[in-house]
Amino acid sequence: LPLLEISDSSLHLTDGFWPWVIPIDTIAVLREQHGLITGTSFRPSHLSKRLHKRAQLSEDEVAAAEASSLRMDEQAEVMLDRFSLPQQGQILDAAYDYYRYREGFSMDRFAENKKLERRILLRRRQLGV
Repeated sequence: LPLLEISDSSLHLTDGFWPWVIPIDTIAVLREQHGLITGTSFRPSHLSKRLHKRAQLSEDEVAAAEASSLRMDEQAEVMLDRFSLPQQGQILDAAYDYYRYREGFSMDRFAENKKLERRILLRRRQLGV
C-alpha cells in the first residue's frame, strides 16, 4: 500500500492502518478505490486442483493413484494395467500431483524421492495419451 501511495500522492491507502495489515484488508482498501483494480481472475491453489482431479476418479482409480504416488513399483504397475490408457493418464496425473503435494516443491529432495518422481513421469510419458 505505501508503494502505491508513492506512485500516486492522491491515494491515502494506509491512513486507517497500524504498521501492519492482513492481505484481505489490503484487498478491501484497493477495491474501494475507483479504477485502481480493473479486473480479477480466479486461480485455484495446487490443493484445489489436486482435489478436483481426485474427485474425477473412481475408488479403484484413487487407490491406484495413491499406490503410484507412494512407490510406483510392480504392484502399482499391475493396478494401473487394469485401466484403459486414458484412465491410466488421469491416474498418473493425479498420482504426480499427490506426490508433489506430499513432497513439496523444494529442489532439496532426497535421491530416492527423485527416483520415484522420475518413475511416475516416465510411466506417464510411455502412455502416449
